[in-house]
Amino acid sequence: MQRSKLIWLGLILTILFVRQGNSQELLWETGFDGFFDNREFYNKYTETNTYTGGNVFGQIGFALDEHNSFQGGTNVFYESGAKSELQHLTPIAYFHHKKDVIEFLFGSFSRRGRSDLPLILLNDTMPYFRPLMQGLYLNYKRENFSQNVWLDWTAKQSKTEREAFIIGASGRLYHELCLLEYHMIMHHHAKKAIHDPDLHIHDNVGITAMLGIDLSSKTILDSLIIKTGAIYTGDRIRSEYNKLNIGSLSEMIARYNRISIYNSLYLGYGQPQTVGFPLYKADMYNRTDFKLQLFKSELIKGNCSFGLHLTPGNLDFSQQLNLYVSLNGRKNIKRNTNL
Repeated sequence: MQRSKLIWLGLILTILFVRQGNSQELLWETGFDGFFDNREFYNKYTETNTYTGGNVFGQIGFALDEHNSFQGGTNVFYESGAKSELQHLTPIAYFHHKKDVIEFLFGSFSRRGRSDLPLILLNDTMPYFRPLMQGLYLNYKRENFSQNVWLDWTAKQSKTEREAFIIGASGRLYHELCLLEYHMIMHHHAKKAIHDPDLHIHDNVGITAMLGIDLSSKTILDSLIIKTGAIYTGDRIRSEYNKLNIGSLSEMIARYNRISIYNSLYLGYGQPQTVGFPLYKADMYNRTDFKLQLFKSELIKGNCSFGLHLTPGNLDFSQQLNLYVSLNGRKNIKRNTNL
């Protein structure tokens, strides 16, 4: 009952707002984000699994002015073969500000393009099962420098649930061929609303710092970037233990036309990241992805990839197919000011 009242209140406020101006610009977007991800892993760090499904989303809203807007809608997640027809329905509702070098979002909005961290910090399944970021996102971007920070609230505290959120940040600095970048993530688990002596506050932190060179303009390739650096992680359960790890991380990205190759090599102690790709728990992990871009239009983006995953004593394989379709538009709506 309370939820329906809030929905009606939101609709009434929207109608009243629209009637206040001489004209409003209607914004809308709908689309589909589908995935097929087969992971043939036979090692002690993770299990073989196949993820297939998608997210269907739709949203509508209004531009308040040239730089500010708000939108609302819903995202429906389904997983192929699941018993229920609609596995998960999440509301979309957010305020968006974008002016010059600043972009700010507040509410429940798309994660796409806003939490692109190295896989050692954030698993690539996150967009499958949690396509919306619920919290804050702030981005500052100039030609040779960018910095973002975000907060994603993943669980509300209750008698049965622990409060949880993820904080992330990324920064990049370019100078001619050289680049310097860092990424940070913290996953925080608080206690439940009722006292449980077996539960303790859990903090998991990861930071990468990498120095690289962009050789794209010096070769026949469309893109060639090589980076190397270090990763530091900390895993702490308060009053129980505090574990610190450090290792080296190197990456190479090469792309020509529709074909690209990505390679990542980690050496060091196994990383205890709670939301990172699980094979980085090994002391050595080399990942190579061969990717083919199937679609690259404004409306449809899609690619397929084949991955090789090398850990001590194991060579595993993965295959992925991702398809993203988005239709959007804006329409100026004028009204009679005498009403």
